[in-house]
Amino acid sequence: MPNVKPSAQMGLTSLAVATFISLIFLCSPSSLWGQCTNPTISLPDVSIPVDGDVTNAYCVTLTFDPMETGLPSGISMDIWHTWQGDLGIWILANGNYLNIVQRPGVLESCDGGCPCGDSGDLGTQANPATYTFSDAGSTDPESGMSPNGGDYGVTADDGCGLGTPGINSFMDLWDTFAPGEEISAVLCISDHAGSDFGEASNITFLFPNPVICGCTDPIADNYDPAASVDDGSCTYLCPSFGTTINETNYEFCNGEEQVLTLSVATPNANGPVYQWTGTNGGTAFLSNPGASTTQATIPASFSGTIQYTATITDVEGCIEFATAEVVVNPLPVFSILGSEDLCAGDSLDLQPDRMADAYLWSTGDTVPLLQVKASGTFGLTLTNATGCSYADELTVQEYPLPLPRIQGPTSIYVGEEVNLRVLETYAEYQWSNGGTTQLITVDSPTVYQVTITDENGCPGIASWTMAAETGYKLFTPNAFSPNLDGVNDHFYFFSDRRSIEQVVQLQVFDRWGGLVFSNANFAPDIAKEGWDGTRSGKLATAGIYVWSAVVELVNGEQVALQGDVLLLGGE
Repeated sequence: MPNVKPSAQMGLTSLAVATFISLIFLCSPSSLWGQCTNPTISLPDVSIPVDGDVTNAYCVTLTFDPMETGLPSGISMDIWHTWQGDLGIWILANGNYLNIVQRPGVLESCDGGCPCGDSGDLGTQANPATYTFSDAGSTDPESGMSPNGGDYGVTADDGCGLGTPGINSFMDLWDTFAPGEEISAVLCISDHAGSDFGEASNITFLFPNPVICGCTDPIADNYDPAASVDDGSCTYLCPSFGTTINETNYEFCNGEEQVLTLSVATPNANGPVYQWTGTNGGTAFLSNPGASTTQATIPASFSGTIQYTATITDVEGCIEFATAEVVVNPLPVFSILGSEDLCAGDSLDLQPDRMADAYLWSTGDTVPLLQVKASGTFGLTLTNATGCSYADELTVQEYPLPLPRIQGPTSIYVGEEVNLRVLETYAEYQWSNGGTTQLITVDSPTVYQVTITDENGCPGIASWTMAAETGYKLFTPNAFSPNLDGVNDHFYFFSDRRSIEQVVQLQVFDRWGGLVFSNANFAPDIAKEGWDGTRSGKLATAGIYVWSAVVELVNGEQVALQGDVLLLGGE
């Protein structure tokens, strides 16, 4: 290929046999020549000083070859802008400033803001006006410019000191360059007050020689024999490399590492250089991206789409692309929801914690919800719309129902309180009377039921019938021997410890009616509360004694009793 200034050219070739490859033929571009450009500068409202600072102004660089174009005597542009007194136009080239326009209508307003100069507009947004500024122009723009455009010279106002001393014309500026030297000039437009804005377009130097821009390379496919200046637009028809790729589409499920071989063949390419890249982070998975054949190691955790592209560049700078798409679908990861504990005779439901397109249980069922009635390990495989499957399992243990037992009396006196107790220890208790403990106290005859829950969550039920008890049970001895041998040393009452609340009064008399012993308001079954066989501190005479008593039952009823007792071993 000849030494030219080529630019980008795109073409497309397709391969047969149902294989599609994107192929783009490119040759390396270069910069355009400035004399063939007509740039546009937007002029938003920013108030800056008149100081020649290119970082604060709106600038464009124009480059030209004076050997082809000659030295321009001025510049032309289409402008629309509100309040022309805001504007400044200047050129910086070879380190020198040429001040062209400096705030028409006001002298030495250098700091930005007002005094604001001529309030007239330049052109309109719908119809910008054309303005030229040249060495031949006789009208100083300082005196104000027409809203309809016109030819003007270079301003004589340099009160802000922006211009370089001795640079008063375009030719003064070009004289700072060596003869025939390529020239780059920075044209800047600045806005020095607020609230006004506009645009400059079709900016071009006024060249003395006619300039016809186009492609000047005879071997380019868009060669223009009439062109006098090459604008970098030359394009070249690149030959097809005959590129093929071993596979254009891969699709699989994640969860396991996958190693893919990507390979391109370019039988017609001259000295091809290869470079593989991948979207979505896929470049990092490539082992040898600079070869015609590479391997992509897709991690087990990755899911998504990767577009792998092989860029092939030949020695002429022509480029083709070949692409392969890798689609990695995510697994339908899930867990089985449901209890692992099953009580005998009961059932439980198992189901996944996500929806899927297909379900397959180890039992053969194909529905989301599985009812389980026995121990076992239950597996489930879910399959999603992309065909990816994931399996999980849950082991269910069946436990026998607990058999609680109640211990306690089978009858109760009116007003009595007795305890009922579950013999075994369980996690929870719920009695029919509202009790929630292993032991409860009851005070009425009825049927009591308890529902328990064991450590496996299984329930058990037991009941206890409490009958109503009538009457009372009180036992009175007919003899005692107060000999301090520890056996039958006292005369006192024995009860069933349930029906008798207390002994209201107990009195003992001798055969002549004399009071020998008296006690009141004490509990039965306590020996020391009874008669110890003494009289006035001495052991009483052996013989028969008469007693009388009043006892209070648990229901509050009082009963009068009497009898006799034989004292043995007395005086």
